[in-house]
Amino acid sequence: MSDDLPAKPELAEKPSVVHNGSSRVTIAFPFSNINLHQPLEEVRELAAIVVALSEELADFRPSPGTTALVQRAKTLMKELER
Repeated sequence: MSDDLPAKPELAEKPSVVHNGSSRVTIAFPFSNINLHQPLEEVRELAAIVVALSEELADFRPSPGTTALVQRAKTLMKELER
């Protein structure tokens, strides 16, 4: 080591990190409840696709689970048709 370079100071202890605060974000929406009173035609069409897919799945792999899935999809479709 050369004599003309200053010596590196040694730290007695590492500095500690102190967290003294917290951040809070509040998001307010101009509505408190969303109700779908009259389903859009696209929602009905999507429900019909779900029924068709669940029936295909039940035909491909019959089981109590796929049968229940078909029934749930059909029940949803009936609810949307009201």
